[in-house]
Amino acid sequence: MTNRTDELLLFYDKAEAELKALEELGLESDEAQEKLANIEYQITKEVNKLDFWIGSIKQRTTSLESLKLQFKEAIAQLDKKIKANENTIKWIEENTLPKLVNSKGKLDTGFRKYTIYEAEGELVVSDQSKIPEEFIKTKIEQSLDKVALKKYVKENQPEWATIQKVKRVRVS
Repeated sequence: MTNRTDELLLFYDKAEAELKALEELGLESDEAQEKLANIEYQITKEVNKLDFWIGSIKQRTTSLESLKLQFKEAIAQLDKKIKANENTIKWIEENTLPKLVNSKGKLDTGFRKYTIYEAEGELVVSDQSKIPEEFIKTKIEQSLDKVALKKYVKENQPEWATIQKVKRVRVS
């Protein structure tokens, strides 16, 4: 589409220049006016096509966002089920199996061998205020205040930053 757009704009510029040249000479050219009107009509058609295309893309984007939300909700449900399964396994491994195996000391089921042993568990801190300073980590996070920075650059125009100009079209 870009090539077609570029061609239309080039033809429009040429036709407009031709019409201006004829007007400066005091000559009216119906042919040049007709050519210009035809190109304006083609540009209007091209803009309408692009507008339709933009609308179509926006609809697809909205559909994809909706699908993304559905997947996000499904993933959240799956995560809950996975966590529940992991908690069940942990409970069985920490409570039920040790009781059953402990009654025998060691247990060979023919499928697996179970042995009771002790290991370090989770750290439990009863009073955080008594923890020595050397064990406390401090995180510092930096980020740009882009709004304030943009305002500063507008007002002061430093050599280390610029604000790019962008041409946009307002559709109403």
